[in-house]
Amino acid sequence: LGQQWAAALHVWRAMAQQQFEPCLNLDNSVISICEKARQWRVALAVFRRLLLQRLVPDDISFHTAIGACFNAGQFRPMHGLVDHMEQ
Repeated sequence: LGQQWAAALHVWRAMAQQQFEPCLNLDNSVISICEKARQWRVALAVFRRLLLQRLVPDDISFHTAIGACFNAGQFRPMHGLVDHMEQ
């Protein structure tokens, strides 16, 4: 994946700065590529921003963010996501 995750994040940030309408599918795609690139902190930042934009996370949002934490051995934030998902 090399720098694909960084390129995806760059596009995502540029769209946010241009005040494009928030898009759950785009956010999920960025979280997913961050998961695959083992960029768990970035995946969580995108997930948090999704919530701040008042988007409702779906199963893909949660599972990819949880997977990013799991793959990096970051169990505390992973459990926080699981708790949030169950609410």
